[in-house]
Amino acid sequence: MDERKVYLVTGATSGIGLAAAKSLLSRGHSVVAVGRDGSKYESNLLSWAKENDLVDELSWERIDFSIPNSFCDLDVKSFPVFDGFVNSAGVLSLCPLKLETYESIIKVINVNLIAPIELTRFLVKERKFRKSSSLVYLSSINGPMIGSKAHTLYAASKAGICGFTKSLANELANQQIRVNCIAPGTVATNMLDQTKMMINSVSVTEYAKQYPLGIGFTNSVVDLVNFLLSDNASWITGQSIVIDGGYTLN
Repeated sequence: MDERKVYLVTGATSGIGLAAAKSLLSRGHSVVAVGRDGSKYESNLLSWAKENDLVDELSWERIDFSIPNSFCDLDVKSFPVFDGFVNSAGVLSLCPLKLETYESIIKVINVNLIAPIELTRFLVKERKFRKSSSLVYLSSINGPMIGSKAHTLYAASKAGICGFTKSLANELANQQIRVNCIAPGTVATNMLDQTKMMINSVSVTEYAKQYPLGIGFTNSVVDLVNFLLSDNASWITGQSIVIDGGYTLN
């Protein structure tokens, strides 16, 4: 079993964030899970932790990233000191730009970019990361690598996360704190289900064919998350690492 560490995981009630939280708990670590939906936390993560006798290593913090200034009343000082941070909270707006609204723009940018920056700012300011901690932010190939139709807001926010991590890596290097970004292709999560509801099955099938190794699974991405959090990645910082089953080869 790994040496026990303490991690903060956002978006921990579904998708990659949920899989990351479960993996870290299974490895003997403690997790502070962050999300906006307490019922999803109880049914998706807390119930699993109870079944696996890991509930003592799990705690919950409700934060709604879609609300501007959602951290103003957050008691960051009461948080433990973390060995690592996984930011997986995210939202997709699948819509042509001309049909977006100011409200939808603010929501996507706030959830995917501003809120992670703000949360990180509070944590750094209160010295909530140990020396040699590892911070991992989930981005996407959309934005940094490609620009899919109807993904303008999502792509802009995810490209922003990659830029943020590069600069932050430089700022925190003197504390031996590593900051990296993972840019996945399409992974079988609720976000993919959301996409399937908006386009026809033929289009989904044709899209999947563009992945030489097929559509990804959460555990494939979580394996990379675990590596970047570990001491095995102690000389890696400021990187945006693509994991996409070969999609960007084409």
